[in-house]
Amino acid sequence: MEDVHVVVDLLRSPSAPPVPVETLAEAVATARSLGTAVEVCGAEVLDGLDLPRRAAVEAALAEGVHNAVVHAPGAAVEVDLFVRDGVVVAEAVTLGPGPRARGFRDVPSRAGAGLAVAAERLAPVGGLLRTDLDADGTHRLHVEVPR
Repeated sequence: MEDVHVVVDLLRSPSAPPVPVETLAEAVATARSLGTAVEVCGAEVLDGLDLPRRAAVEAALAEGVHNAVVHAPGAAVEVDLFVRDGVVVAEAVTLGPGPRARGFRDVPSRAGAGLAVAAERLAPVGGLLRTDLDADGTHRLHVEVPR
């Protein structure tokens, strides 16, 4: 397993070519085709971002939708995007049980390739990614990126 982590780390290095990412629309379509109810509000906010910021936000949200399908099957997902004080804020909220950690936390580099890579894509464009798990099992993926 350690060999796999070495290869993933090499692929994630800054000198590696960019990896194609799933768009938010593609992730939502896939989730819906698998029976997950997904509601998206404010997607037009993405239109105001340059390509690197948009790609980073979409990749993070797509990962959040994907994780909901995998880790909380049957739970509904709400994706909200809005602008606050010149910052694009995006959240993917899974309304149901998910991972058992509690409280907002920074995503560690070994949290899982998906969230770690999403955080790494956001960093160069000034963005951040945090996750939270409420006591009722609601999982929140929180993304911020300057406009």
